Amino acid sequence: MRQTTLKIIAWSCAVPAALFVLEFLGIFGIAYLHPVENIPYEHPVVVSRVDDEVIWLADRRRLRPLGGVDESLREAIHESREILGIELQTENEVIVYGRRERTICGLGMPFFILPLIPIDIPKWWQRELRRRVLMETPEPLPPESP
Repeated sequence: MRQTTLKIIAWSCAVPAALFVLEFLGIFGIAYLHPVENIPYEHPVVVSRVDDEVIWLADRRRLRPLGGVDESLREAIHESREILGIELQTENEVIVYGRRERTICGLGMPFFILPLIPIDIPKWWQRELRRRVLMETPEPLPPESP
């Protein structure tokens, strides 16, 4: 009876220690990468309409890319679900960002994974769509008279 108890205690210590060593060596793991939805922009803006020359934002600002809006930019805006990121360069010049899906590969991950613990990673990264885009702010609306 005593010898059986010692074997149980020895195995209960040896198995976790062996799994820890295997995880440390990158052979066995208990965690898996779990992509989660995110908005990858620091300053997101919503696109309300896209014309040949102008991108209209929901807050009434306008983005005017140099060279106009071509088909690849329209597709990138659509793929970004009509939400873009902007980064102010000068007073009226911005860089426009769209989103791209993050590629997850197994490099750096263990060969065998027992999926017990999720590691949340962002699903979307931002990518630069256009530089040197002029941003036009609308004239303020006149006050309503009573």
